[in-house]
Amino acid sequence: MNPAQPLLDVCQTEPTRLAVVELGGRSIDRVTLTKRIYGVALLLRQQGIKKGDRVLIQVPPGIDLTISILAVMWIGGIVVLLEGGVGDSVYVNRVEKVQPKWLIVHSTLLWIHRIPGVRTLLSWFEIAVPALPRFGELQQLQLTPAMLKTEAEASPAVDFHPEEDVLIVFTGGTTKAPKCVRYAAGAIEHFLQHIHYVIGHREIQSFLADTPPQVLYALKMGYTAYVNKGQKKKRALSMLRLVESGVIDACFTSPYLWMELIRSNRLTTLPASLHTILLGSAPITRDFLRQLQNFTAENTSIFCIYGMTEVGVIGHIEASDKVAWRGTGDIVGKIVDGVTVELKDVHPQTKVGEICVHSPSLYSGYIDHPTRKKEAPLQTGDLGKWTQINDQKMLVLAGRIKDMIIRNGFNLYPQTYETQITEAICQKAGSQLIQQCAMIGVWNAERADEDVILFVEWSSKKDRKESKWLLAVSAEVCGIQAKPDHCFGLDEFPVTGRQNKLDKRALQHQAALLLNRDPAEGYQHG
Repeated sequence: MNPAQPLLDVCQTEPTRLAVVELGGRSIDRVTLTKRIYGVALLLRQQGIKKGDRVLIQVPPGIDLTISILAVMWIGGIVVLLEGGVGDSVYVNRVEKVQPKWLIVHSTLLWIHRIPGVRTLLSWFEIAVPALPRFGELQQLQLTPAMLKTEAEASPAVDFHPEEDVLIVFTGGTTKAPKCVRYAAGAIEHFLQHIHYVIGHREIQSFLADTPPQVLYALKMGYTAYVNKGQKKKRALSMLRLVESGVIDACFTSPYLWMELIRSNRLTTLPASLHTILLGSAPITRDFLRQLQNFTAENTSIFCIYGMTEVGVIGHIEASDKVAWRGTGDIVGKIVDGVTVELKDVHPQTKVGEICVHSPSLYSGYIDHPTRKKEAPLQTGDLGKWTQINDQKMLVLAGRIKDMIIRNGFNLYPQTYETQITEAICQKAGSQLIQQCAMIGVWNAERADEDVILFVEWSSKKDRKESKWLLAVSAEVCGIQAKPDHCFGLDEFPVTGRQNKLDKRALQHQAALLLNRDPAEGYQHG
């Protein structure tokens, strides 16, 4: 089997139908997409990429990235996709951890690196351009626009055993530290199938995809994929224009995009043509859903998705059911077909335990870790309990036992950045300005998302800097996706236990008070 084959099979039906549309104006039909995948696959094969080679892809999202991913898979390469807006040091460290053999980079990105100052300028507009890693045996291949338009007839696909790696991505959603997730060929097929269990009954033609995996969802299910671009408000506005045009009937986004539109008073009544909305990548509050429902048409269904990088979709619930529910915690709904959830170490009184997941879509393991045993579940680090709604067993999140922040749909693990921020601040100041720093997440009800708060512990009561300066330095380390929203300085960090460990719960409480927010908000929302 080859993981690209099912998507190319779909392209054989209605070959003249649009496959991928970029909101900037470019589009490609199914037959042309197929020929270009074969064409780029031929070029990559001629350059020497072989089965089992890890291939890091630095290509902007949209048509070109879709072609690149499927071409690499077609010839047996293992696709490596890494988030670019995480700061250069973190990005390069992650690349070195994966040790790819090849780097496929779009020629536009190479030109940005060659012209001094352009990359820095783009970062001011929140356009993330990843660093160019250079180490060991890494071989760099440049893809030009002309090369990406190369067309060819079908060449033999490289077969994968269901347990052989085909995709590698990073995630911050783990119990200890961000890890590099390995996906096998067999699991990918099930991973893509899970969206079908949520919306397969809907009559969908055109689907707005907010991430590269969502483009693959759309292709697999036979939809035309519209690809969103940009950051924050710009991304939200481009989504709104497309929705209001009546072109799309379904979309998959994070709640923060809709909150950007609501806060800016840009939303009016959404057209009935948008009949399906999927929401994921962050806690989805009932208050937010009530607001969004005020703008949607009567026939529009909103589905809230609970999932993780290591497994894909786990559970789902319709907004109407979530809004009507009156229990405590965050109800995430019924478990999708093919997935089994069990609760580990359940407290006898609260009935709360750690959510553990079994599924054929589960990851193979992490880089530098033993391969996951087939019978071993994914221990999510989330706490959950069960409830019944209309005789349907539903999962409710009761909290997180992992030190992770989710903002704008991005999983941020503080430990990745804290030491580097401390070193950068002291280096910039030319002194031991701070002893340590800590990043925590505080719920922002206005945005229906978390804010990232940076705390610093001063080394002395005299030598100090303003928050604006500290935020600027931390942004250089963290990149666009992880930079803090607010910064506060303390004379001494709160500690807990016999070992005087940093008490981040106390920091969260203090940050909420400093920001005039309710410290109790978070998972216990309503």
